[in-house]
Amino acid sequence: MKKLFVNIQKWFFLLLFLEFFGSITFFNHVHIVDGCAIVHSHPFKHGNNGAPVHSHPYGGFLVIDVLNHFIAVAAGIWFAAKLIPFLIPCSGTIIPSSIIPESFGKVYNLRGPPIF
Repeated sequence: MKKLFVNIQKWFFLLLFLEFFGSITFFNHVHIVDGCAIVHSHPFKHGNNGAPVHSHPYGGFLVIDVLNHFIAVAAGIWFAAKLIPFLIPCSGTIIPSSIIPESFGKVYNLRGPPIF
C-alpha cells in the first residue's frame, strides 16, 4: 500500500510541476487594471494583436496569485522533505551506551614512527 501511495505521489507531483511549468512558460500575459500591469499565466484566447481577449474580476487575479504561490510552495516543501533525510543521514539514530566500548574517546599517547 505504501509503495502505491509513493508511486501515485511521484506521478502527481511530476504532472503538477509540468502543468505549472507549461502554464508559466507558454501562457504568460498582461492585464492593465487601474494603470497597473498585472502579469499572470493561464491558458487563454488571444486577439489579432496578441493581447488576451478576456478579463478578470479583482478576486480572480487574487485567486490565480494564491494558486501560483501554493503550487510553488508545495513543490518546495515536498522537495525539501525528500532532501532532508539525505542531508542528515543519522538523524534520530540513538546508540545505546551498552554497545559503546569503554576505550572510546580515550587518547593513547603513543610515539610516532621514527624518521630515517
